[in-house]
Amino acid sequence: MQQRNHYWAIVPAAGIGQRFGCDLPKQYAQLDGREVILHSVQALAESQRFERIVVAISQQDTWFSELPLPSCAKFQVVQGGETRAMSVLHALQALSGLADANDWVLVHDAARPLLSQPVLSHLMNTLDNDAVGGILATQPHDTIKLAATTDSTGGATITRTLNRNTIWQAQTPQMFRYSLLCDAMQAALSGAPHEQSEQHNPSVQAITDESSAVELAGLPVRLVVGDPRNLKITTQADLALAEFYLRETASEQESPA
Repeated sequence: MQQRNHYWAIVPAAGIGQRFGCDLPKQYAQLDGREVILHSVQALAESQRFERIVVAISQQDTWFSELPLPSCAKFQVVQGGETRAMSVLHALQALSGLADANDWVLVHDAARPLLSQPVLSHLMNTLDNDAVGGILATQPHDTIKLAATTDSTGGATITRTLNRNTIWQAQTPQMFRYSLLCDAMQAALSGAPHEQSEQHNPSVQAITDESSAVELAGLPVRLVVGDPRNLKITTQADLALAEFYLRETASEQESPA
């Protein structure tokens, strides 16, 4: 008899969102009357498939403890790190002794509030028997250019046009086996620069998501087609677009069949 898979979720939420342009970190901005992060963790909790949802927050965070978290899931809070990768590693370490080596860990952005249940189920069902794991991703519709910086002011020129059929935009959740992800993150962080340093040495790959670490370990990461509406809130314009998508979804649900 095949053993049942166990699932754990991690939400790195220690970032300050400098590009968002607000006094609050972007994950605490209001979206349809609720904090962005509350939408994000609600999507995970509603699936009722996770043993625990571990949220990594900043030591200075005074907001998360005040949130009305959904009662249908078990939450654990850990202290985040200076980078997303360090926050994820801290959360993985918090699961030591709880998660088995082959259990699944899904890492989801705190600022990605529109994850739908069909998309989450599609990811989990597609990868359930995979040895490594994979990520949600979408393909761009625009023509993609590779640029080279030409001066100290950030001016750039086009080097060449890329084949957009081979380009994918990574989303979350990103889903990997527990032990495998722990090893990959630890190995990558031991030799990788901080995310901010990538601009100074573009030949060195920064660890900007979990897939980056698994790729550096030489393991195959599967791409699972996601949903363009599963956007990440980075700017105020993203927040406005998320509001539009929420209204559109609500309208579709209210319309008669």
